[in-house]
Amino acid sequence: MSLWNRAYKLQVGIKNEPPLDPETGRRAEGPVLEEVKLWTDLRIIFDISKNSDASPNTGKIQIWNLSPASRNFIRDNVKRKCQLEVGYRGTDESDLFGVLVKADIVDVKINKVKPDVVTILELGEAEEVLTNSRSNKVYKTGSMWKDLVLNKVSELGVNVSNSMKGFIDQSVTSALKSDYNANGAVKDVINIALKRFGLSWSVQNDEFIVNEYDNVTSITKLDLESGLIDEPEESEDGKMKFRSLLLPQIIPGHIIEFDTPNTRGFWKVVTAQYKGDSWQGDWTINGEVREV
Repeated sequence: MSLWNRAYKLQVGIKNEPPLDPETGRRAEGPVLEEVKLWTDLRIIFDISKNSDASPNTGKIQIWNLSPASRNFIRDNVKRKCQLEVGYRGTDESDLFGVLVKADIVDVKINKVKPDVVTILELGEAEEVLTNSRSNKVYKTGSMWKDLVLNKVSELGVNVSNSMKGFIDQSVTSALKSDYNANGAVKDVINIALKRFGLSWSVQNDEFIVNEYDNVTSITKLDLESGLIDEPEESEDGKMKFRSLLLPQIIPGHIIEFDTPNTRGFWKVVTAQYKGDSWQGDWTINGEVREV
């Protein structure tokens, strides 16, 4: 694999959430970007942290020397969102270039250090919906817990894959034994419902992820010749820490197959920090995994 000629694609646009379907009470898809601005050649530096709990992933992107019009577009619009894709030039392998983060822009700062002007984007992945979405509905006796979960996830406005829906269908099986008043923050209602079945969840790139689901159809093999930097090391609670070159598909919930002299087997990503500079320096992941 060609893992040296780093590349990125940064889009910023106005977030528009499709309406709820009146029959199902769900959205067919997550938010889309409108009035999109695209950059691929300016210098950017990013530091993104992702975790596998229900709190927003966070991060920061610094962009060098945007035009005044672009700076104003980002700074002045309220429902702004960005999508950062990263990878490597000169390859047709799809797993070497992809979405690293889709996030709300929660704050914008301008740092002027002549001759440069640096625009700093403070990010929160699904920040708005995880913080502000509220639920106020009574689910009647006999309603299925899985329908409650999927309805609440839809209210968050994030996507749910067919495979994830299938996992929820198999794992969240029972019906409500009495009327249930689902009031409060939507994320808390989802937490309570899934905890009954020993499950937890997170949002990654506008996608709803149940942490206990092992997607064995999407596995990245890492060794010391394919992007892994040094041997993985033992962490707390039986976990392992690893460091690798930046591969965008390695996010919480993804499965890695380590193949090194000291570490073999399948591990699931729990947390990851992504640091990159499109000109020089870091283009790496520092992550923690647990054995599958």
